[in-house]
Formats: sequence, structure tokens, C-alpha cells
Amino acid sequence: MDLKLPDINGLELLTPLKKMHPDMEVMMVTGFGSMESAMRALNMGASSYIIKPLNMDEILSKISDKLEKQALICAKRRTEKTLRESEEKFRNLFESNLDGISHVDMEGNFCDCNQAFLNMVGYTMEEIKALTIQQLTPQKWNKEDELAINQIIEKGYCDEYEKEHIRKNGTQFPTNLKGWLERDDKGEPIGMWAIIRDITEHKRAEEQLQLERDNLFKILSSMEDGVYI
Repeated sequence: MDLKLPDINGLELLTPLKKMHPDMEVMMVTGFGSMESAMRALNMGASSYIIKPLNMDEILSKISDKLEKQALICAKRRTEKTLRESEEKFRNLFESNLDGISHVDMEGNFCDCNQAFLNMVGYTMEEIKALTIQQLTPQKWNKEDELAINQIIEKGYCDEYEKEHIRKNGTQFPTNLKGWLERDDKGEPIGMWAIIRDITEHKRAEEQLQLERDNLFKILSSMEDGVYI
């Protein structure tokens, strides 16, 4: 853009242009250049300042550089948009999942979890982040947890297994859990994710079924005559 346009000074046009299009590359061109006007143009957002007579090779080289820069900016924006959309999709799935989901570091400190898990254990997010998985697990399950963690580190995941968790009020409840490993860009383990399902109702149904079977067995055993089924 020429510094001296017919109806307006190029610098006066530069400010609104950069305001509307912050990433626009603007090259100022003038035949009456000075260090003061050059510094002013660059401070106002011009990407370069060229003094006439024009060297077309220089102009084409600068245009090529600016186009390459714009292409990189556009690619970065697309990548950032895709990443934001992926993160938003993951967060929606994370929060809407009916099963509990937890994220801990390699020491077992809670880093994040969804609302379903908070509802299970009765803690707030602030409270849970001050705890470890060990504090929410009865000691009798320490061996099972240790085996699962070793398997996660070795294979990247652990087989589904049952254990118990401790609620904030001190009560314990049965859970079904499966976990997998999180690695950094260098492949080093940095954390673990787990899906936790409260199986209280399932266990209760199993106990009721077993009770009914035991009662039926007692009735049949007390009969003097044989019973054939």
C-alpha cells in the first residue's frame, strides 16, 4: 500500500485495516521515505516498508514470504479449531457418561474426574483433587490395585476387575473398574485413566438370587418324599 494515496494517507488507512484483519500482511510503499515514517508504519502493524524505485525481485520475494506466513497462520488456525472441537467433544462425552471416569497421575493423585464419579463418592471436585486413589480404597484391595497398576504400566491397560471404593461418609460400595495408561509425547507414562461402575445393585440382585436358591434348597431338603424336576 502506497504511503501517499490520492485521497488519504496510507498510514491513516493502515490502522482500520489491521483492526478489521489483524493477520493481514501490509507492505508500505513510498518514494518519499524517512526513518520516522518507516518506524511509524512498522509500529502501526505494517509488515515491511519499501522505498521506491521498486525492485520487483525484492517485491516478489517479500510477497512469497508473506503468502507462506499466511498459509502457516491458516493451517495453525485450522489445527487449533480441530483441537478445540475434539476437546469439546471429549469433555461432553466425559461429563455425560453415566459411569464414573477418573484421571490420576502416576502417584495416584486425582487430577480430574467426571460428575458421575463425584456423585458416587460424595466429594466435590476441589476435595477430590486433594486425595489419592489409595485414600478411596479399603486396604484389603491394595493388592488388586497394585496388580492392576503394574498391568497398566506393562500393557497400557488393565483387565476389568472388581474392588470397593470408600465414600466421603465412610461407607464402602462395590465397583467394577478398568483402566488405561496415558503417555506424553516421548512415550513416558504420565497418568492413568479409569472407568468405574457402581455395581451395588448388581451385587444386591446376586445376593437376593442366592438367598432364594438357598431357601429353595432348604425346602426341598426338608421334604420326606423325593422331588423330581
